[in-house]
Amino acid sequence: MSLEVVMKFKEMQPFMDVRMWGAISGKYSFLITFNQIGWNASYKDREYLGKQSSHFIGNFNTQTEAEKACKEQLRKLRFN
Repeated sequence: MSLEVVMKFKEMQPFMDVRMWGAISGKYSFLITFNQIGWNASYKDREYLGKQSSHFIGNFNTQTEAEKACKEQLRKLRFN
């Protein structure tokens, strides 16, 4: 049985030369950024207020790869 994770990323206001897309699912928020180095993804538990609140997911070649990794991370957070 496959449990599909649905998350819709929306483009946010760019900051300097960095383009950003964000999505929220439950208590987790995800951020994908694109700059001269490439695509990066991270997530945050919005209820956690401690020191390490943002977690790096990885570097990617395309936005599609970054979105897929975010959805996989959310699946792990929810179903494990």
